Amino acid sequence: MENPSAWIAREAQAAGAELKALVLPVEFGRAAAITIAALEEFAPSWLIMLGQAADRNAITPERVAINLAHSSEPDNAGFTPWEQLIEPHGPVGYFSSLPLSLLVEYLQKAGVPAQVSNTAGTYVCNDLFYRVMAYIQGKPIKGVFIHIPLFPSQTLQGGKPSMTRDLTLQGVNAAISFVMTY
Repeated sequence: MENPSAWIAREAQAAGAELKALVLPVEFGRAAAITIAALEEFAPSWLIMLGQAADRNAITPERVAINLAHSSEPDNAGFTPWEQLIEPHGPVGYFSSLPLSLLVEYLQKAGVPAQVSNTAGTYVCNDLFYRVMAYIQGKPIKGVFIHIPLFPSQTLQGGKPSMTRDLTLQGVNAAISFVMTY
């Protein structure tokens, strides 16, 4: 299956010499471990994590990652967590470290449909967001997780919301510009 967030990450990297894009496995724990290793290696001042959301018709920066892994569908390694804490002694959640209302306003002014989402869900995207935000606490790294819609080619006869590749890339490039200057 096509993965819009992987395509966007590769395209955004090609457009900016200072960007490092990672295409992560859709696996609880492993996606975050790879990201944290890259953060340790490259020591960036900001981080944008991307994932796709099948029920969205806009680019949606996520407000909070919650300490819960829960799914009726397995990840790509076959793991299906059921009402499990990501970190048994961790806080209930972590907030994005960027002003999401300003980011959404910036995207909208760039002509991209955008709105704040109040939760990254309970699947791998949330697990990644939670673990990475836990890691960057107290470090000089700004972090945000952004869900992007499906591409039209992923929907069945238009049965789900989607966004074109060009508009999605325009939105992610605008988000990068915002984060770099914030």
